[in-house]
Amino acid sequence: MKIFLSMLLPTKSSELNRVVNEFNRHLGALIESRSYLYKAITHNNLASNHGLLRQEFTRNDDPTDALHLSARGTGQFVNNIKNLVIYHSSSRSQSNRRQH
Repeated sequence: MKIFLSMLLPTKSSELNRVVNEFNRHLGALIESRSYLYKAITHNNLASNHGLLRQEFTRNDDPTDALHLSARGTGQFVNNIKNLVIYHSSSRSQSNRRQH
């Protein structure tokens, strides 16, 4: 059994993103050091070129909200998870078939 972990998502705050990035670096190191942790789910496609949460994925109803995703952002977040888990399951199934 493998455990999938999600990296923290980018935010709309550069200051908060520095903390997020540091946490994600530590999480990445933890994943590499533990065989039961499979892979980090990254969310680079949610970030702008400047590393901030892209506007189209944010809740626009509250300009002070730097964290929460819109429905579209939540959908992309879910797709990121599905893509990794399905890819992992598919790769594992193909590997098992080759071994038999």
